[in-house]
Amino acid sequence: MSLLSKGSPRPAKSSKPRLYTARFDPYSAGIRFLLNKKGVDYDFVYINIQDKPEWLADINPAGQIPIMEIGDEIVCETIVIYDYLEDKFPQVKTQPTDPYLKAKDKIFIDHTKEYLTGKITSMVKNPTQENIEYVCSVMKSINKIMGERGTDFLGGTSPNFVDYYLWGWVELLSALKAAHELSFELDKDEYKHYWAWVMKMDKDQHINNDRETHKLNLKCRTAFFKSVINGSPDVNAGL
Repeated sequence: MSLLSKGSPRPAKSSKPRLYTARFDPYSAGIRFLLNKKGVDYDFVYINIQDKPEWLADINPAGQIPIMEIGDEIVCETIVIYDYLEDKFPQVKTQPTDPYLKAKDKIFIDHTKEYLTGKITSMVKNPTQENIEYVCSVMKSINKIMGERGTDFLGGTSPNFVDYYLWGWVELLSALKAAHELSFELDKDEYKHYWAWVMKMDKDQHINNDRETHKLNLKCRTAFFKSVINGSPDVNAGL
């Protein structure tokens, strides 16, 4: 799959659902996991988010990915895409039908966006002790929530959209540690619910299918982060 950058023409419409994505984008990753779980036959277009094609602003004025395109329907914003796909492909559920459980999941995602994702993003170039301690404290809260839910996954007996959203970010931590040669570790006992969840998510077939499709692993993620740190992001790392 080619990488579309400034000057690249907009691809012709597809007969399949299409996701505008990037290999290392955690927001896009969660959407890809969910599409895999729902069994959606879709195609994808890689966008160079460091050097975006001009037409990207035509389909999303914010110039951001992920973007879902199905026929003439174009949907932006990660959480909106989750909701859209749940209604568009209802055969495999990835959100609870109970209003209270659905509300709890939405609150969890809101808190994750507010307290975790920005700090992980900051750690790419600025892994200060303050940032590390903050991320660890947020993960402690997530560990507590996982324990209170008392299920294998946040979604119950199998991963749902919340699990996939969170995993898109959690999977970056090991690569960030390797890229910056950091030594912090979440204690296996203190964070036991979190680690039990990590072990199960790491074996999820839909996540592993995504790794295979996009040639993603710890080594290439680490190489990508090192390239970002050095000021020349290599979006083709590992290809």
